[in-house]
Amino acid sequence: MLPRLSRYVNQTILVCIPSLFSDGRVRPCRLAAIELYGLWLESDELFTRMLPEYVDPSMRVGGLCFVPFAQIAGVAPVVSADLPDGATTDSNSPEEAAQPQTPRRRR
Repeated sequence: MLPRLSRYVNQTILVCIPSLFSDGRVRPCRLAAIELYGLWLESDELFTRMLPEYVDPSMRVGGLCFVPFAQIAGVAPVVSADLPDGATTDSNSPEEAAQPQTPRRRR
C-alpha cells in the first residue's frame, strides 16, 4: 500500500526538486497543502531559491511555494527515529503484504 500524502499535511517531508536544486538531494519542507497539480511547501531554502527578490536577510523567510508535481522527482515522509526496530508507519508493511492471508470462516 502506498502512503497517502494527505496524512503528512503540516508535517515535515523530504522533497527532491531537480529543476531548482541541481545536486539531486532531498530537502526537508513542511507540507502545507496538496492540490491536484502539485504541493504547497514551506521551506526557507526553497522560498529563497524561488523568490530571491522577496527575501529580507534580517528576517526569517518562511514563505509558502507551490511546486507542480511535474517538477518533483520524489517525496518521502520523515519517519520518527524513536520507532521500535521493525516497526513501520503504514498498517500494510511489505512484510505483512508478503504474508499469505487466511480467509475467515463464516459461522
